[in-house]
Amino acid sequence: MEPLVTWNHLDLTITGSRIAQLVQHAIRERKVPVQDLKLQFREGEVLVTGRVIKVISIPFQFAVRRVELAGNAVRIPLEGAAAFGFLPLPKLLLSLFGQREVSDGVTVHPESLSVSVRLERFLPPFVDLTVQAIDLVEGGVRVRCSAGGADLPPSRGGL
Repeated sequence: MEPLVTWNHLDLTITGSRIAQLVQHAIRERKVPVQDLKLQFREGEVLVTGRVIKVISIPFQFAVRRVELAGNAVRIPLEGAAAFGFLPLPKLLLSLFGQREVSDGVTVHPESLSVSVRLERFLPPFVDLTVQAIDLVEGGVRVRCSAGGADLPPSRGGL
């Protein structure tokens, strides 16, 4: 059956300040040992700073300069990871935290210095959406989608 709503293409912008709030909430909820997390959304880059709390407080920073599509997920490489603002952050230090799902559908991969996010985490099952590209823009993230559609959510009584 044909969906109720269709589109030829769809351009969305996700607000950076809301992304930061969602990430901070997930970190608190999962008790990840990170404090003072800040995300600065710039054209072509997100600068991330914070502190890891393990025995001592270790300030860190890294940049996200691209988001790679991988099927129904995105992979976010963390570039220029450093502790104390200048020491390269070795994979060994990140591996102390282990591969960790910080929130439903969001996993940190210390061995590849990346984060993966399953897209269906954000989409209800009655929406048919294919992401073509994700761009980092001033103040947020732009998501470009190809043709798709949506129907009414399933109801208990049915239609």
